[in-house]
Amino acid sequence: MQGRTVAVFGGSEHRAGSACYEEAVEAARVLGEAGVAVATGGYGGIMEAASRGASEAGGRVLAVTTTAFACHRPNRWAGEEVPGGDLFDRTRRLIGMADAFLLFPGRSGTLSEAFFVWALVRAGQAAPRPTAAVGEGWSDLLSRMVEAGFLEPAARDSTRVHASGRMAAEWLVEEMAARAPRGD
Repeated sequence: MQGRTVAVFGGSEHRAGSACYEEAVEAARVLGEAGVAVATGGYGGIMEAASRGASEAGGRVLAVTTTAFACHRPNRWAGEEVPGGDLFDRTRRLIGMADAFLLFPGRSGTLSEAFFVWALVRAGQAAPRPTAAVGEGWSDLLSRMVEAGFLEPAARDSTRVHASGRMAAEWLVEEMAARAPRGD
């Protein structure tokens, strides 16, 4: 799995000790142990948790930072910093470097990142890639978005929802192993 990267998206409000934070640590630990690099936005919350899990497992961590948060420093587990411009540039970089995506609960930033992935695939500007979401809230949200006409059924069907971060990460590793490396 060397050379593969999973971009992790999730809220910055989650703190160490919270269930969501700990799920992200565990998921990234699984990815790091499998030799998969973890790419995040580099700051707190889920970004910190994923960076921590991968780092503690001896994995590669990429922190795609942004000038939008110039007053913030990357988290202590951030690893290699990839400086970016604005939020749009950071999101494009994260999507561009990823072989797969891992979604945790978050707010508008997390949703915009997920929808951008789905929009690029729909527009034919990115190849479909394995996408895993952690937590039942995603099932309800995605189903309601399809029902309301805000999301294509294909995007919903391409996103596998898992009850735990470990299960999501294990599924992503299996999916990436079954696919040829990306050429885009």
